[in-house]
Amino acid sequence: MRNSGPFAELAARLSDGDPTAWAELYTYVLNRVLPRCGLSRWIDTDEVACDTVAAVWATLARLRDDQKLIAVATTIARRVAARKIQSSRRYTELRSEPATPRDDAMQGNVEAEESLKAMLRPLSDSDRRLFRLIYVLGARSEQIEAELGISSGALWKRTHRLRKRLRGTLPRAK
Repeated sequence: MRNSGPFAELAARLSDGDPTAWAELYTYVLNRVLPRCGLSRWIDTDEVACDTVAAVWATLARLRDDQKLIAVATTIARRVAARKIQSSRRYTELRSEPATPRDDAMQGNVEAEESLKAMLRPLSDSDRRLFRLIYVLGARSEQIEAELGISSGALWKRTHRLRKRLRGTLPRAK
């Protein structure tokens, strides 16, 4: 059911592909909707607004009531913003060069520290870097893939080979 009114004209212009109408919708989402969504400062509001406008474009043909255009756009913007917030909480940035964590029990144990150094000595620089990312920083696979610039399959292989090499350097129990 197509209605008349201020949003009917905007919906008609959007359906016709009018660039100024899309710019108006983008500005509305950016200035009126997103400030109320509680986005963190590190979330790109332009990206959220672009994703919202793209989703509105995809649903525009199914919109039956032009009066609900702004409500639909607002709902989509809130959902996109919520996904971005959830995604930003899930991943944390890796620190460039963190200090190696030391366990209090290990600080006094020079022998354990020396055996760890001996275990890591035969490894290549790239294996030591992978070891640091996995075991010292506790980085997730997505972060490691991005840091090293490798695929998930390559990461799996390198991790498997690293563990095999580490098993080979461990002292045997008597």
